[in-house]
Amino acid sequence: MNRNLLSYLSIPLILIIIGLPLLTINPHLGTILVTSSFWLFLHFFLMHRIKRQAVTALHEHQRAEKFHAQHTRKLNERVKELRSLLEASEIMVQDELPLEDTLQQIVTCMPAALQNSEKAWARINLKGQSYTAGRLGDGPSISQPVISNGQHIGSFEFGYQQSSKNTEAEAFLAEEHNLLSILSSQVGHLYEKKTAHEQLQLAALVFDNSREMIAITDGQQHVLSVNKAFTKITGYHAEELIGKHIRTIKSNRHDKAFYTAMWRDISEAGFWQGELWNRSKQGALYPVLASIAAVRGKDGIINHYIAVSTDISKNKKAEEHIRYLAYYDPLTELPNRILLEDRASQILHKARNKQLSVACLFLDIDHFKTINDSLGHLSGDELLQEVASRINKALQHDEIAGRVGGDEFLIILADTEGSGAIQVAHHLLEVMAQPFVINKHTLYISISIGIAVYPNDGENFHELLKNSDIAKHKAKELGRNRYYFFTPELNEAAMERFTLERALRTALESNNLALHYQPQIDLKSGRVIGVEALLRWQHPELGFISPAKFIPIAEQSGLIAQIGTWVLQEACRQNKIWQENGLPPFTVAINISVRQFSLSNIASEVKQALASTGLLAKHLEVEITESLLAQDMEATLAMLQELSTIGVQIAVDDFGTGYSSLAYLKRFPLDKLKLDQSFVHDLEENPDDRAIASGVVNLGQSLGLGVIAEGVETEGQLAILQQLGCDEIQGYLFSRPLPADELADWLRNYPQQHDARTACL
Repeated sequence: MNRNLLSYLSIPLILIIIGLPLLTINPHLGTILVTSSFWLFLHFFLMHRIKRQAVTALHEHQRAEKFHAQHTRKLNERVKELRSLLEASEIMVQDELPLEDTLQQIVTCMPAALQNSEKAWARINLKGQSYTAGRLGDGPSISQPVISNGQHIGSFEFGYQQSSKNTEAEAFLAEEHNLLSILSSQVGHLYEKKTAHEQLQLAALVFDNSREMIAITDGQQHVLSVNKAFTKITGYHAEELIGKHIRTIKSNRHDKAFYTAMWRDISEAGFWQGELWNRSKQGALYPVLASIAAVRGKDGIINHYIAVSTDISKNKKAEEHIRYLAYYDPLTELPNRILLEDRASQILHKARNKQLSVACLFLDIDHFKTINDSLGHLSGDELLQEVASRINKALQHDEIAGRVGGDEFLIILADTEGSGAIQVAHHLLEVMAQPFVINKHTLYISISIGIAVYPNDGENFHELLKNSDIAKHKAKELGRNRYYFFTPELNEAAMERFTLERALRTALESNNLALHYQPQIDLKSGRVIGVEALLRWQHPELGFISPAKFIPIAEQSGLIAQIGTWVLQEACRQNKIWQENGLPPFTVAINISVRQFSLSNIASEVKQALASTGLLAKHLEVEITESLLAQDMEATLAMLQELSTIGVQIAVDDFGTGYSSLAYLKRFPLDKLKLDQSFVHDLEENPDDRAIASGVVNLGQSLGLGVIAEGVETEGQLAILQQLGCDEIQGYLFSRPLPADELADWLRNYPQQHDARTACL
């Protein structure tokens, strides 16, 4: 019993203690006291009982209120969770939003789902990108992986900004863990959905904007869909094709067997690729490169066909153009060498079986380079076209003409012997002699023709081509504007030329070329005033080869540029060595040919040679021909002025044999005229040569130019030249051309101070 209950029972007990003895003394009063104590005891007991029940009820009420408060809080958290899920779900179903915007909006509404939302943050890491809401901190956090198609693609995280005494398990409710798991799963599904949607959009974009024609049909080959390229190329609108059989665009160019084989491959292999011809709405045929694939359902039955085609009309035209270029000359539209060889082989095969003759005429335009250089390449091309047109008109229908390169044409005459070839050659010469009008210029040209006849002059196309070319070169040598038949002797000469050209290409590397020097004597003082450098070639097997043979070959092959550079360097180097060895200074003369001038920058090479050897410019003389003065006058003038400015002496070689003109002599910065040895050789017997020599000397003196005579071999020639007033001479009368070391010895033994006549005695 507690203290309160005892306090309540103390009064009834006192009454009983007093009342019990009174029962004997005063029964009535004792009974009253005992009875009163009983009722008083009952009252106090009941009051105590009621009070205890009231306290218990109060405690139960308090417990109920506490439970209700906890339940309410949990309901509020659940409401926050459900609200967050609802907001996230509403965001996720917005298909028009890009994936990045969707994720950012989802993560933005997440902190509100946590207990302490004002201190919370959320973050989604997905495919290397991070989307965050709230300020990150070092407080407790939880994370859940994001899974898509079975692969880990990122994570979803909740957390608090500051640390707390609570553990991670206490900081987050179970509902919050569950919320994070649900959201992570939804983000994974969202990524799959968005990715699939983007892929579908991309596929639709590719389908509609592809340059290839795309058509999709059902299993019965009825059109379900076509793209823009398909409608553009076929000319049909999509509405005109959808529902129609794909054979609507069939061209009927392919036979039944072709289509049978095609559909068999598609049915068996599921795929076919090849070239197809289809027909547009307007009826035009067009080629395509098609790929047709069969699509099967789960039951294995074909339910769709997909055809992807590329219009190859341009490719076909390009192929035809390439084929044309492969066999025809684009400028003249004549067969080229490849087609000529093919047709010639057919003609020769027939001639071989029937023992017939075939004539080949190799035609070349004389001086075509001059026309090109003077009027320009466009005019040259127009001339070639006109020549080709005249050749075509001059031939019979069974005679073949083609262009084999540059200004060279080949004509093949079937079943034709030498006499027939002569008739055609005469006719061609007459046709080409008629004037040509090119860009308002009237041109007169000539041609050279070489003729080779099967079987005597060649068994096949290549032999006939080569031998007719050789004969053409002979026609040019004989004066051009003519024809010439091939002979075995011509072939021998051509083979010799080929051998020399091949050997000449290695002559410099093999040190087979050398310079010999011929002294030049001043007639008044008798002193040696210069030497001319002359090229010599001593082949280890063929022996000495005359410059008259190999110099033309070097010019025609273009080797003259490389050889000329070497001659210039070597002559300057040697002259500098002579001076350093104590010989009196004099000039060394080198020859520059027309071909070398066109291939090289002579002024630049001269400067380089002088700089590298240290030779003074006044000790170098450049000899040019009259023909060079006549060609490209402005370029030649500029080059000679540049050489004259630096102090190089300039002489005109072989003067009187070319285009002698006072106009050239007046304009160009010349120092010397060189009288050709052809006029010196018969100087004693031929009065005409004496008159020419006298005229050259007088011309030179009147223009202030020195005159040197070459090829002086006799005392009589020397005497006449002295009488004419010639300034200088060179020739065998004094010395043949000598190697550098022998010339040095000769110079040391030569009496420098005697006059010319004394020197000759």
